[in-house]
Order: sequence, then structure tokens, then C-alpha cells
Amino acid sequence: MWGGRFEIVVTTHLNTDNIHNHIVINSVSFVDGKKYENHIRDHIALREESDEICKEYGKSVLKDSNFYSKGKKKEYWIHKNGGMTHRDILKRDIDEALSVAMTRQQFDHQLMMLGYRYVRNGNYAHPSIIAPGWKRAVRIDSLGEKYTEENIKRHILQNPNHPEFEPRNWIKKPKTPLYEVEIEFRKAMQMDAIQLLMQIFIDMLLHALNLDTPERKRPVSPLLRDEVRKLDRYNKQIRLLAGFEIETGEELLSFIEETGEKIKNLENERQKIYNKIRRVKTPEEEEKLKQRAKDISAEIKPLRKRKKTAEEIAENIPKIKELLKTEMEMEVSVLQKENNRQRSRER
Repeated sequence: MWGGRFEIVVTTHLNTDNIHNHIVINSVSFVDGKKYENHIRDHIALREESDEICKEYGKSVLKDSNFYSKGKKKEYWIHKNGGMTHRDILKRDIDEALSVAMTRQQFDHQLMMLGYRYVRNGNYAHPSIIAPGWKRAVRIDSLGEKYTEENIKRHILQNPNHPEFEPRNWIKKPKTPLYEVEIEFRKAMQMDAIQLLMQIFIDMLLHALNLDTPERKRPVSPLLRDEVRKLDRYNKQIRLLAGFEIETGEELLSFIEETGEKIKNLENERQKIYNKIRRVKTPEEEEKLKQRAKDISAEIKPLRKRKKTAEEIAENIPKIKELLKTEMEMEVSVLQKENNRQRSRER
């Protein structure tokens, strides 16, 4: 495929559960000295060639994989890391809306309650929808055959056995998840209490997983639910804040500076030891110095991890504030729309 201009090495891994090849390309052409340009079309061509060779020799090939198609590569890595894409979240929410809606209006209303907004509604050939924090709207029918306008309407018509969907039920319990923590949230903002703010945020993520209570509540927005995949990281951050009694942003910055200073001092001490090792006269002295250098490295490692976690917290705080603010605004907007709907019915 590239042998006319580039040197190629192909090696086969035989010591794993699946036999597979590794292909290495010398990126500088031996013909004209130009660099190899790595295009997706080359990957596709390589795969087609590899599949043909495998079939010829009775080996298996991967079927129905769209890894290299538009947008699939990013989606692949999100799924590999246990996350969900915007499209995954939207699919799940549409399925939930379809499970309770008995009219198209109820379906649209349920999506609105979940934080979505139509950019193009059902009057258009291809309805599209967006959620707070998304950069682009998603065409609903692009999610798959199940989500075409025709199939959505058919599903709603075939949904007569579900209990009647009553939007007024949401008004009977106006206390939304953020309403219940609004006082603590405002207190955290006023006091610069980042530990409290982080705890509120984690509580909201737990609510998104329905782990905090068996009672069914209105789900939080897709944007906030997208952060659920980072829950372990946020738990690690709150443990650091609690463990070192860091309450405010000022204390966090001081912690970062002090930890950085400790690391710098230890690195300087280790460098001095390395310099001494070059001039040692006995093996015993050399071994002693090397051991001391290892001990210092062992001290530096956890300090670097703490500093990195603290820096992640400092970087995340503005985003967390914005997420909670957006969530609160969305809650207020939903309740206002519900109240307007109820007044219209009463008239």
C-alpha cells in the first residue's frame, strides 16, 4: 500500500487472546524525503486490504464497525471510558418520554420537563432538539429508525395501557432537586465555601443516578447528567478538600502554592544527591545516596497527585457554579411554564 514511498514493518501478535497485527511506518519517505500524511481514508483502505487478506487465509474480521465514520471515533472513546454522548442521553430521555406519553403534546411536554428545547418542532420534516450547554441541536430521526417522526407517532398511538400522564403532578410537588439545596447553594456562593459547593454538586450527580432516594423525582438536565461519568473524580476531589480541611478558594490556592513549594524543595534536595553520586568514592556511600534519592521520589509522588487534584478543583469550580446556575434557571423556567399551563386549563 505504501511500499513505493515509505518503509513499512508489519508484526503479528501471537501471545494474546486475539491474533492481530501492528503496522509501523517510517514517516519520512525514502523516495523524496516528504512526511507521511495520515488520512482517515488511508485507515479505511488499510482495513479493507487487511480484511481481504484475513478472509483469504480463513481468519475472522470485525463486522459492522463504523469506527472511522464521521463522529464515531470520538463516540468510541467516550463509550470506552464508560461515558455517554449527548446522543446517548437524548435516546434514553426520548425512550422515557415515549413510555409515558399518550399524545404528541405530552411527549413534547415530557422532553421540555427534562430540559430540552425544540429548534425545529414536529411541524418540520426533521425535528431537531437541543439542551442547555449543547453547542448544536440534534436531529431526532438521526438517532436511528426507531426515532423517525412516523415511528414516534406510531409508538405513542400504541401506548394506551400506561397511566394517564398529568403534567399537574409536577406542580403538586414544586420542590425540585435544586430547590431543596438552594439555601445551601447561595450560602456556598456568599461564603466562597468550595467544599460545600462541591458536596452540593456531587449530591446533584447522585440524584442524576437516582442513588440518593428511591422516590422518583424529575431528572436533572442532560448537561449535568453528562458529568456523572466523572463522579469518581469529583469524589476524589471532595475527599482532598475534607482531608486537608480546605473550605475556601483562598485556602485552596494556598494549598496549591505550599504543595508546589514542598515539591520544589524536595526536587532540589534530590538533585543535590544526584550531584553527590557522581563524586562518591565507595559503593556503600553510593548505595546510601541512591536509597535517599528513592525515598525523596516516594515523598514527591503523592504530593504531585494532591497538587494535580487541587488544580483540577480550582479549574472546575467556575464550571460547577455555571452548571448549578444553569440547572436552577432551567428549574425555574420549567415551573413557570407549568404554572402558565395550569392557569390556561383553569380558564
